[in-house]
Amino acid sequence: MPRPQSPHDLMPFFDEQGTRYKEQLEATKTELRLIAGRPEIVAASRTMVQQARLLAAARATHDADALPAERFDELWAAERRFVAAARRELAVRDLAAEHPASA
Repeated sequence: MPRPQSPHDLMPFFDEQGTRYKEQLEATKTELRLIAGRPEIVAASRTMVQQARLLAAARATHDADALPAERFDELWAAERRFVAAARRELAVRDLAAEHPASA
């Protein structure tokens, strides 16, 4: 299948096992868009997935112990933003905001 953008679009090719994970990710993203009441949670999810893809792309060119630390930092920050958005969506207290040292 032809790729929709240039090779710099962070769209890797998947083997059979990877294809199943990608299909589940796409299904989950669609479900989130269907039930999310706020656009910020969808945006936060998109950013988290983008950061995970950037880390995966870095892994393709680096040994595991040589991955840039900022890739992990940005992924974990994106995950925290997604969790905070999800907690707001669900009207759950944001414990990280109340206790930033434990986040």
